[in-house]
Amino acid sequence: RSSRDVPMAWFDLGRTVAGWQDYAFALSERGKQIVLGSSIEDEAKEQAYAADLEQGRGEDFRDLDELGFSKLERVNEGQWLWLIFGRRLPMQVLDKERVWRFMQVQMDEVDGHASVVYVHHGATYHDNCPGLAWMGAKLKGAPASVLEKVRRGLVLHPC
Repeated sequence: RSSRDVPMAWFDLGRTVAGWQDYAFALSERGKQIVLGSSIEDEAKEQAYAADLEQGRGEDFRDLDELGFSKLERVNEGQWLWLIFGRRLPMQVLDKERVWRFMQVQMDEVDGHASVVYVHHGATYHDNCPGLAWMGAKLKGAPASVLEKVRRGLVLHPC
């Protein structure tokens, strides 16, 4: 039997194309979820962040403020500069979750965009570990609404 003798009823081009379009759409959506995170993850991040922020608002952070490791200043209308000094952040002796809540309370003050500058000069691995790595992990867990406030991130590290 030749291919011309096979009835075309079994092959519906329209349904086949539509099926591939559905597959392509599903694949692209899954890719977005992997790269950007799902809405369920975003909701969970928002809820966890909000709970930590609420807890932080009730805490006394004068001791952390006196260390001077984090300075947040408005430089223009809607523009903020957030300086973080690694050498003043003795992570070996501080409660890391408390430091994170302190930083969340500070970031909550930003009513526009912030440029974040992490100054690593003078910080040693022993005194500051996990410092920058820990901060990166915490920011990865922050919701998109918080990360959208950060316009630039700079790390100043001596060579």
